[in-house]
Amino acid sequence: MTIEQAVKVANLLEELEAIEALGSQIEMFLSNVALESLPSKLANDIIALLDKAYEDKKKEIESL
Repeated sequence: MTIEQAVKVANLLEELEAIEALGSQIEMFLSNVALESLPSKLANDIIALLDKAYEDKKKEIESL
C-alpha cells in the first residue's frame, strides 16, 4: 500500500465514523415522540441513505 492509499484509507475510516455518529443522532432524533407525525417512509428513507453511504465507503476502502 502506498502512502497515498494509506492516507485515503485513514480519511475514509474517519468518514465511516462520522456516518455512524450521524446515523445514531438521526435515529435518536427520529425516535422523538414529537415527530410521530413524520411519515415513516421518510424516516426509513433517511436511514437507508445513511446505510448506503456507509456501505459505499466500506466498499471504497475494500477496493484499496
